Amino acid sequence: MKLQHVLLILICTSTFANARTEQDFAAAKAQCLSMSGSYNAQQFENNRVPGFNHGFVDGMNTFAVVNANQQRQEIYKDCLRGQGWGEDGSELQSNAQQPDTQSKASSPVMTEINNIPELSSWLKFDQKRFNVSIDSDNYLRSKSGWKDASLHDRFLRVVGITNAIFGDSPNDDERCLVKDIKNDINGAKYDLAAIRMYPVDIVKNYAFMCDKKTNPESLARFESEVIKKTNVIATFPSVKAAGAQSSTTNKSVDDY
Repeated sequence: MKLQHVLLILICTSTFANARTEQDFAAAKAQCLSMSGSYNAQQFENNRVPGFNHGFVDGMNTFAVVNANQQRQEIYKDCLRGQGWGEDGSELQSNAQQPDTQSKASSPVMTEINNIPELSSWLKFDQKRFNVSIDSDNYLRSKSGWKDASLHDRFLRVVGITNAIFGDSPNDDERCLVKDIKNDINGAKYDLAAIRMYPVDIVKNYAFMCDKKTNPESLARFESEVIKKTNVIATFPSVKAAGAQSSTTNKSVDDY
């Protein structure tokens, strides 16, 4: 992307080059703001001994919110640096960018993104897939079932959802469910992505029901919820832009 900017400056007028730079920075800024929202403040329960620990717990929660806001700022800055931008919209030089990026590498979201090869690659080289991953993660974060999941587990699931939307094939635990919902596996991208909006252990549980033909009512309800999610996926702005068309937990399918 930096080489393209240099070529534009050399062969185009200054006004045109600046317009392109502003447009690219606006896109990067929107992307990084959305990414920074992936970091949530941990909140402590406040119902154990009313009147005794209320102020103490509230104080911890207030601190958690302040700390989370600081972390979001660091994630936002790290994201911009990772794409070669300063906060003021200036392009960073590669030799000046690297040390600063390394010194700020502690933000949880950016650490996890860098630890997951697909997300790290999409951030740098595949904006369409990365935007889909952002919309997918925003959806998961809106569901109570994912509230206590680690960033790593949630991001791995986001990768699976994104890959499904872009044509990934179902694995052994998903194949029966996909065929049960839609006979044409090749035409079930959104259905597969919707299945992957649930944790792996829940999918395995319903895959067993599907394979063994047990608990038909529970399986039918699960598949009905999956179908609802396919309709949600179709509304993701990034998906439209890309043209991509019993559990070990005590949570129900309504939590996801």
